[in-house]
Amino acid sequence: MSDATLTPRARSAPTAPLQARPLTVLKTRLAAAVLVSAMALGSLGLWTVLPIGWLWLASNLVRSNLFSYMFALIACPISMVQAARGLYHLQRRYQHLRQRAAPGPHPTGWLRSLSDERRSMKTITLLDWLMMLSVLVAIVTALIYYFLLSDPLVVTGPQAPGNEHGLQ
Repeated sequence: MSDATLTPRARSAPTAPLQARPLTVLKTRLAAAVLVSAMALGSLGLWTVLPIGWLWLASNLVRSNLFSYMFALIACPISMVQAARGLYHLQRRYQHLRQRAAPGPHPTGWLRSLSDERRSMKTITLLDWLMMLSVLVAIVTALIYYFLLSDPLVVTGPQAPGNEHGLQ
């Protein structure tokens, strides 16, 4: 078929795929920003808000210290696993939105032979980075609280154990 047989509209039609509309691009970027924010807050809350929340709830529901810690020790990891599943779901939605393929299964180190390629087959996702950063923030926050903000353990003085009656 020659250019002479094509209509003027067919001749001027672009051969490259159509560009996305600016409004669609803006919506996609806004949705991606919301997902990234949700993943960042969720990963930080996974290591801070959930354990503190379960300890607070357990101390208000159960009067015995032993049972309140046992309750929190059982309930907290279960809710952390569920929260991690939710974060993984957000990561998959983010990858789908950004049209990136999810990293597939990869052989672990002990299954590879020495003759295999030396490059890593797994890419680090945004959620992986956010989780590493949130763990680092949680550890630094706990250390700051422990060393700078908490009351020091004083074993002598007026509030020492055994001196409840104010005897010197």
